Amino acid sequence: MAALWIVLAILALLGLVLLLPLRITLGYRPEGGFSYRVRLLVFPLVSSDREKKPKKEKKAPEKPAKAQAPAKKKSVVPDLLSFLGLGEVNTAAKAKAAVAERGLLDVLGDVAAAVRRLLAQTGRCLGAGVFERFELIAVIGGDDAAEAAFSYGAACAAVYSLVSLLEQSMTVHRRRVAVEIDYAQEQSRVTLDLRLRYRVWHFVRYLFFLLGNYLKKERKPS
Repeated sequence: MAALWIVLAILALLGLVLLLPLRITLGYRPEGGFSYRVRLLVFPLVSSDREKKPKKEKKAPEKPAKAQAPAKKKSVVPDLLSFLGLGEVNTAAKAKAAVAERGLLDVLGDVAAAVRRLLAQTGRCLGAGVFERFELIAVIGGDDAAEAAFSYGAACAAVYSLVSLLEQSMTVHRRRVAVEIDYAQEQSRVTLDLRLRYRVWHFVRYLFFLLGNYLKKERKPS
């Protein structure tokens, strides 16, 4: 009887772990670039802020030799964006250059295409999440009023079609989306602030789904 209670307690504990909320915060600012943070319940797991903090070096008491600078930890954000086909905007500098060279509309089109590919490949997992916060602000600038007005209309079409695609695939609780025009601003700007909530169970279920597909492919005769 004691063994049964132990097994039930373990199963209950596993069930609670699978139901724990996993929150992912993503942001983009033209000045600071991309940022991210992942928390399990209230415990931080991964954060771009940690990567930016320089490690303190221990000063040697003797031999004032030149200390080698610590190697900077590479952020995973550029690699992730490159994997999604957004290598041209995987850093703040590249994003600014891409917007200046190709225009905001083309860049937003690439982002929308990447989101569609991501939803097609990971719809079972990504679609299970909930947007607790979705903020996307685009400010269209330009010296030429006619060109800026045209870019404004095109940006509205691109932004709201992207938001509509996400709302059809996921639940959005708090949404703030705006496309504005500012003739005094030379270049266009985009700010992004997202917070998604998942359960640990969602990722475990998706891993089993991938494993099942892999086993099916292995069983097929060549």
